[in-house]
Amino acid sequence: MKLILKLIFFLFLFQNFSTQSQPKVNAFRRGEELLYSVEYQLGPFWKTMGGVTFKVDTTHFYHHCPAYHFISTGWSLSFYDWFFKVRDVIHSYAVDPDLRSLYSLSNFKEGSLELRDIYKFVGNKLIYCDINRNDTLPYKDTLKTKKIYRDPLTSAYYLRNKLRYTKLKINKKIQLPMVITGKLYDLYVRYLGKETIEFSGKTYQTYKFSAKVISGTIFSGG
Repeated sequence: MKLILKLIFFLFLFQNFSTQSQPKVNAFRRGEELLYSVEYQLGPFWKTMGGVTFKVDTTHFYHHCPAYHFISTGWSLSFYDWFFKVRDVIHSYAVDPDLRSLYSLSNFKEGSLELRDIYKFVGNKLIYCDINRNDTLPYKDTLKTKKIYRDPLTSAYYLRNKLRYTKLKINKKIQLPMVITGKLYDLYVRYLGKETIEFSGKTYQTYKFSAKVISGTIFSGG
């Protein structure tokens, strides 16, 4: 879960976007697939420990409703499975054209921990949650909402598209209400400006953001 969710929050940072003002989805296309290697620094060396993919499937419908199908998978390399095995999969469906979440299924297997989260979205009023993990009792709830909340994976694609058509100003906030582990959170990212960075001997012109995140196993709060 940590592996995929960390990359979800930063997925949009590595994509090109402009600052036009057209409210349509074209920051990505059906069939797009992104592959990231997950590396850790061990002393002076970087070691590839696993990988993560993000895919926009070619599925066009969810229960007869035109939709995008987002898929993310994360894994540890078999060489490191003896130490900490990771096998994560997320499926999310979102409706055209504003990328509202319809359904999300997450299966996380990390070490001895196993989690299965299911969310069903009814407009912008109700979210049905079914949370299961092997270290506690199953949990079900119906969340009542007054605005649009999305699952984390759909939020990443929504943000990519919104940034493409948002005029960025220093300290501008972009709201990202999300449902995570059966709870509602009003999160956001803040634009901090442009920054030049060096990585692997190459120079990149980047957009810099900070994000409000929840306290838990992924990040400290703030």
